[in-house]
Parts: sequence; C-alpha cells; structure tokens
Amino acid sequence: MISEVFKFENLTFLAQGLWVTVIIASVSIICSFIIGIALGVARSSKHKVFGKMAGFYIEVIRNIPNLLFIIA
Repeated sequence: MISEVFKFENLTFLAQGLWVTVIIASVSIICSFIIGIALGVARSSKHKVFGKMAGFYIEVIRNIPNLLFIIA
C-alpha cells in the first residue's frame, strides 16, 4: 500500500501537496505573528478598554485547551 503512494507517477501530487502545506503554514505563521503583535501592543496600551479586551481574548485562547481537557 505505501509502495503505491511513492510511485514515480504520484510524486508530482506529493510535491504539490507539500507546496500547499508550506504555503498554508507560512501564511498562518505570518498572520499569527501580526495578531500577536497587535494583541501585545493592545494589552500594554494605556487605554484600559483595549488592555482589558486584549487580556480577555488572550486568557480565553490560552485556556481553551485546558477547558477541553477538563470537559473530555
């Protein structure tokens, strides 16, 4: 079964899949970096509303895996 996947005819499909994976990973890294910088700036802002909203979002995102572990 695995030998059929790595046949020469299928290598182009595997290369295309690898390329799509690299593109998706690169875009997600860039987007998460931008969102992280924006949240960090908002959290350390002098405006309390921005700081509280960013802090709430950060705490919710951080604790979702823990909540899923507790529920499951």
